[in-house]
Amino acid sequence: FTNRYALEDVQYGDIHIPKGTLIQAPVHLMHHDPDFWSEPEIFDPERFSNKPNTEGITYLPFGVGPRNCLGMRFAQLEAKLALANMVYRFNIKLDDKQKDNLEILCRIRTLTPAKVSVKLEPRNENN
Repeated sequence: FTNRYALEDVQYGDIHIPKGTLIQAPVHLMHHDPDFWSEPEIFDPERFSNKPNTEGITYLPFGVGPRNCLGMRFAQLEAKLALANMVYRFNIKLDDKQKDNLEILCRIRTLTPAKVSVKLEPRNENN
């Protein structure tokens, strides 16, 4: 969830939101909403390469606005470098025991796969 407090009284359609009300945006639900994303449960990094066609603020991994995560750019760069290094050094395959459907546990602030089994096979130095 992303938390914000209403800075003033707001009328949103038939809903009145008084000043000081805690408002929580269910980020996980937004990231998996078929109204915003075609086939949201499919891993498709290409969907983010066409940002002008996304509607409004629908992807918020680090929050949004002046209170978003200070380490966002560093975290993104660090994740890219770690992934590139892993892909360079290993062939990554699903373990034979892996279920067809991945179960996600939705906790208060984090999403955790129930279990993911992968095999990392070192790449041949000559490849």
